[in-house]
Amino acid sequence: MIELEEIRNRARQDLVIVTDLGFEDVYLWERSVRITESAARIAQLPDLAAYSLDPVALEITGLYHDAGWISQYQDGVVTREQIGCKLTTPVQRELGAALMERSLQDVLPADTLQYASDAIRSLNDHNVAIFEAQLVAEAENLDAFGALALWHLARKHAHEGRGLEAAIETWEAQKQYGYWTARINDSLRFEAVKRIAQERLAVFDRAIKRLTAHHRGEDISTAVLESSRTQ
Repeated sequence: MIELEEIRNRARQDLVIVTDLGFEDVYLWERSVRITESAARIAQLPDLAAYSLDPVALEITGLYHDAGWISQYQDGVVTREQIGCKLTTPVQRELGAALMERSLQDVLPADTLQYASDAIRSLNDHNVAIFEAQLVAEAENLDAFGALALWHLARKHAHEGRGLEAAIETWEAQKQYGYWTARINDSLRFEAVKRIAQERLAVFDRAIKRLTAHHRGEDISTAVLESSRTQ
């Protein structure tokens, strides 16, 4: 019997970085768990009821889909702060699949490992036929939308040394040129998930507007104006 708890324990050991100061950087681990669980929830959407999947393969594909970042960090190719700041490359998928195979070879059947490895390696292929890979890719792309996008944006801009104003300007430019609408159409394959992304995008837009107002002190200016009118 395959113990999913054991798989998660090993994945956590593989994906959490202990810093020189002794604290745990759980960014990649937390993101991997979130995407794994989102992929499982997407599979439950009524639109996908006719599909069948291997829950163990889905679990390990999700947990290790971004593990290539860890391999590159350990090899000194990227810094801890760079992890997840860009889209995962095919090379990183290959490294992640290899890490997964090494870490889980004594707890999973060879055919399950191979199937999940194939799924991880194919995540950048929009035409992939492996259903588990489709689900993880869908969850990964959906993770870029909504309130979660603020977290990703903050991490990326902090690493690059860019301020809040630059993040606001980036969003305004992307909105003007229809970047996010195009990304929904190009990166997501399931109509139900596209609708969720649209809803998340609206949430993000409201959040950015509030963030912009607070950053620029517009709410304070409004309070001053209202106060002067009552005097």
